[in-house]
Amino acid sequence: MKIILPVVFVLFSFLVPTLAQAPSASQIVGIESLDRNAAIAFTRGSVFRSNNDGENWVELTTGKASASKIVQVAFDGSSNGWILLADSRTSGLEIRKTIDGGNTWAVIAVGIDPKDLTETNLENARLSFPSSAEMRLTIELQTSSNFSGKVIYSSTDGGTNWNFVERSVDLNTHKELSADIVSGKWTLRTEGNCYGDKTGCIQETRIFVGGKDVTPPAVQQLTEIDRSNARSEARKTPLFALPPGGNTRTSLQRGFDKCQAGTVAQMQIWWNASPMYDSNIYFSGRNRACAAQPLNTAWIDQVTAMGWGLIPTVVGYQSPCTVSATSAKLSYDVATAEMQGRGEADIAVTDATAADVAGLTSGNVSF
Repeated sequence: MKIILPVVFVLFSFLVPTLAQAPSASQIVGIESLDRNAAIAFTRGSVFRSNNDGENWVELTTGKASASKIVQVAFDGSSNGWILLADSRTSGLEIRKTIDGGNTWAVIAVGIDPKDLTETNLENARLSFPSSAEMRLTIELQTSSNFSGKVIYSSTDGGTNWNFVERSVDLNTHKELSADIVSGKWTLRTEGNCYGDKTGCIQETRIFVGGKDVTPPAVQQLTEIDRSNARSEARKTPLFALPPGGNTRTSLQRGFDKCQAGTVAQMQIWWNASPMYDSNIYFSGRNRACAAQPLNTAWIDQVTAMGWGLIPTVVGYQSPCTVSATSAKLSYDVATAEMQGRGEADIAVTDATAADVAGLTSGNVSF
């Protein structure tokens, strides 16, 4: 049975993407090769170093606060390194620097007003070093997957003081992400698994060298705890609810926002190995970034047969005050903006009706 949720008109603001869940303490989020036999791996809470191809791992003592999360670890050679820490509760950032391979760390407070970071995704902040005299901090802005936003700061005194460089929001470009992160001969692999009918779902990460699993034992122990908890939570839960006296289905489950809809094969993998039940599909709109969607009757039939609920999404005019340089915007003039809004609604209805070839037939979507 096809399950298609009501149209969502994204005309003014952004959706916050829900595809990715925050990594658990057991998930390795980064790997970096240091030299021939050494590497650094890190979770959101710990940093590990191996000097012998993963045979042994040492957890480095960073002295970070328990509320802070590690968002990046970068090394220049085997001795000089930096850790970028974020505290989403306070919108605060902190840098820790080592010159002895991680044995000791100096603390550098990032002097950026937390109020300027409230609309950012701090866990996707990144340090870069354009020159020996400059550090750059690039922080992702919270947008829907249809857009890509960032704010950039620069420091020329080692990270103590930061100057604003630019803020930008542009239409996104479609990129396929790999489940593997490779650094030298080290491979970090991420796999999803559900121990129930889309319940008890977890992501597991492992490190390989030449096909050999060399995941730090401390991470393996935490992963086993996650597996045990997932198995105990693997139970069926209500999928949908009907409001009193109505006939509109309300999904009670997780969904995600992806600029480019997945292929049938990808949707099957996500259905089998994720807790997600619903996905939006960008089928129309002058500001739609990913226009070459794989949407057709066969695609709709196959993914809805899997069980997916679909949210047809239109991306029309954006707010006139948005900093996006590549999107069409509403007028500041109220009367003009009203005409633009009515026109966008007409376009949405027309495109939705024309999308009958994609399975969006009359009776499935309410206008």
